[in-house]
Amino acid sequence: MELGRASQYLFLSTSRRGQDRTQIKSPASSAHVSGDICYSNTIIAVFKCRSSKQQQQSCGSRAAEIVRYASLLASGLAMAREPAVAVEERAAVGLPCPHPRAPWATWWEYNGEAGPQNWGLINPAWRTCHTGKFQSPIDIQPQNLLFDPNLRRMTVNVPKVLEGRLVNTGNDLTLRLSADTSLNANFSDGPLLYTYRLQQLQLHFGETDLKGSEHSVEGYTFAAELQFVAYNTDLYENLTEAMQYPYGVAIIAVLVEASEEDNIGFRTLVDNAKLVPWQGQTKEIEELPADGLVPVTNYYVTYEGSFTQPACLETVTWVLFNRPIHVSRTQLDTLRQFQKRLYGEESVAKLAGNHRPTMPVNNRPVRTNINYPTAESLCTMKKKAFFQVNPSLTAQQH
Repeated sequence: MELGRASQYLFLSTSRRGQDRTQIKSPASSAHVSGDICYSNTIIAVFKCRSSKQQQQSCGSRAAEIVRYASLLASGLAMAREPAVAVEERAAVGLPCPHPRAPWATWWEYNGEAGPQNWGLINPAWRTCHTGKFQSPIDIQPQNLLFDPNLRRMTVNVPKVLEGRLVNTGNDLTLRLSADTSLNANFSDGPLLYTYRLQQLQLHFGETDLKGSEHSVEGYTFAAELQFVAYNTDLYENLTEAMQYPYGVAIIAVLVEASEEDNIGFRTLVDNAKLVPWQGQTKEIEELPADGLVPVTNYYVTYEGSFTQPACLETVTWVLFNRPIHVSRTQLDTLRQFQKRLYGEESVAKLAGNHRPTMPVNNRPVRTNINYPTAESLCTMKKKAFFQVNPSLTAQQH
């Protein structure tokens, strides 16, 4: 499948190279197979034991223990207790669980029972993942874009060299910028009414070059997506506060295309990532060249949406540049070797495939400053106004 003519115009990318677009099925999560996601397995057991009185009776006394422990997990109390005690309780009800050091925030996945389809059911604080109407990512359909002539060029101030701490969170690779770097990295103008300070970069990538980006264009997915997460400094003190409120966060999404090109900035990111192949590991980066990480373009697509990870808060203004960056396949292959489990765990899984499926647009306006010049033009917000004399008024004067 290749991008349609409109998509090729809007998103200036190399055409797909005749590769097979057969749907790639994600392998069953090792967590689901081995049962090392304690919470999701507990919920499954609760559903089985509480769905009917007959099933409750068949579950016997174990049902009460399962329900009790599910409550502990839901409130996060289990991990706050002494690990040894928690392990004994898990063993008592026959529920294998994550590594004792695994924090509550990591008890969600991109596959299996703890995957995106159940995020809103796993934790009450994440219900927006299930019920929200402004969810992200989305599939961008060129024919439905709304051309807005009032969208200005964005002001992008990113230092030539970035400094921060690279973290393997178990669900993505995140570069948390140092205070000095963040202070000088800002986004403004364009669809943004406030100034947003860059706080971190998140990388999402797939198991193949054909599927890895969270956003797609006319169903076409890219090998990866680099997200620049910035918070509103005009109204809020930090990212944690800003993400709770409207217009709190702006995420600049850069689509990543696999090629033979060597991207210096991306190569530096990958070279440092080699030192954090396991969940929870960190690496200080003193010099990460920003050249090549932000495409040179004045054109973009924008819409109001959410974070693409729990708690899926709907406080994000998304901006997607129309040009992807190009990185080498070797660099992407290196990323695909990283793990999403703590070092020493028997069951491990690859970090690749950390992208949420696209969500319904739900009649949201998806705007662009690209005026697509064809007879089948995009919808537009441009007003066509003209003036003429009202004959009835001139007749009254005579």
